[in-house]
Amino acid sequence: MFDRIARSWMLLKATIAILSDNAKLLIFPAMNVIFITGILLFFVAPVVLVGTGYALTSEQHWTALGHKLFEYGPGKNGQLEPVALQAQWYAYVVLLYIPCMFCATFLNVAMYSQILAAFRGEVVSIRNGLRFAAQRSWTILGWSLFAGAIGYLIRALEERVGFVGRLLVSLIGVAWSVASVFAIPVIVCQAETKSPFSILKESAGTLRKTWGETLAGYVGLSGLNLLVIFGGLGVVGVSVVLALALNQFWIIIATGVLFLILFLSYSYVVSVAQQVFICALYLYASEGTVAAPYSQEMFDQAWKTKN
Repeated sequence: MFDRIARSWMLLKATIAILSDNAKLLIFPAMNVIFITGILLFFVAPVVLVGTGYALTSEQHWTALGHKLFEYGPGKNGQLEPVALQAQWYAYVVLLYIPCMFCATFLNVAMYSQILAAFRGEVVSIRNGLRFAAQRSWTILGWSLFAGAIGYLIRALEERVGFVGRLLVSLIGVAWSVASVFAIPVIVCQAETKSPFSILKESAGTLRKTWGETLAGYVGLSGLNLLVIFGGLGVVGVSVVLALALNQFWIIIATGVLFLILFLSYSYVVSVAQQVFICALYLYASEGTVAAPYSQEMFDQAWKTKN
């Protein structure tokens, strides 16, 4: 356990060094959140604001809206409860899902292109990243539709099968997530690979070369999360005891808010750091290149190479 934490810390420090020299990489996920929020508001607002004959703030409005969106059936307590989305709204959900998937993939491709630029010692540029992703627009669209369809099928199957079936479908979902872990680097690095099936095949093929490496590295980088959570909860616990002893309950609120801000900031940076590490891992797995500031020794300590 301590070796895993030490290894995770070593990998995280190396990745943070890249982010500290190329802080613009941290902007891409924020852009993703902003654009997807805009898309959601664009599609959801007309539905929420649809006329029902009641005031928007009234309970009757939301009840009437619920009956327009969902099919109702008897619940556990004998009362009517929403059981499924009405058929005519499925197309609207798909219409919402596609631009969200495209936006997320587009900005991930833009970010990965600039991660590679950082590895090459080039200047990281938001404009260059967006320009690069625009050149891969059709490939991004194809992969977004493919990945969205697979994700929808997995979720639909989970809702329609029993416990054993859900377990099997969950395993399929894990296999899909693992097999597609290198999809974005493939889109960025291999311009000739355009079809979604070829992208998945190339991602899975790279994964097969270094099966143990990918799983150990990807999970290992986030190994500090549990330690951070327990440490933060310990600090909050101490603040509760102190607040009760001093009868100063503002200490609990202040500590809780500070912990939440610090944890969200930490999670945000680590999520970007994971993407940087995946990109470095792809270069190592596909080309045998160890990107600075990582080292061969660092990779060797993180996993054993599969023969």
